[in-house]
Amino acid sequence: MELKCRNIILNYKTSGSSDFGKVCVYVDGEQVAELDGHSDGAWNNSVQALVLDEKESGSHVLELRMAEGDEGKNFTLLAIGYSEQEDN
Repeated sequence: MELKCRNIILNYKTSGSSDFGKVCVYVDGEQVAELDGHSDGAWNNSVQALVLDEKESGSHVLELRMAEGDEGKNFTLLAIGYSEQEDN
């Protein structure tokens, strides 16, 4: 997805089930995070990850891909949040 923003936060679910895997997060073609949708003892709780935090807004491309080896697993993205600075 293409966004004009200065920061991006992702909200995702972690599960105790081994059916859930990892997602690689890319901003503007560079990997900035790896989010793990599986955690021993997890109970489908919500987790947040700040993946972009800049002072000025700009055009950015956000991409999520299942991590190598986890392509057949599940991952639940609950929300994508972003903000754009106000012009004064």
